[in-house]
Amino acid sequence: MRFTPAEFRELCSRNKDIHAELSSDGNFIISAPTGGNSGWRNSKLTHQIEAWAEEQDNGIVFDSSTVFHLPNGSMRGPDAAWVKSQT
Repeated sequence: MRFTPAEFRELCSRNKDIHAELSSDGNFIISAPTGGNSGWRNSKLTHQIEAWAEEQDNGIVFDSSTVFHLPNGSMRGPDAAWVKSQT
């Protein structure tokens, strides 16, 4: 089943307990929760990116619960992300 971005947002707003993404061709992707080792590594990764971003003072860091609407139409939630400030 394929979803539009609006349908995807609606489905996610009704199911906040799942981690979902939308591929560029509209396919709905559900990711399983991470285990202890992956959660620990992701935490370390986010912490390291945050420390670097604070030193640079030119962007903000997001964790894996943030979904980004990408130019190709996909909506993805990376393990960690840094976005440069608009100055």
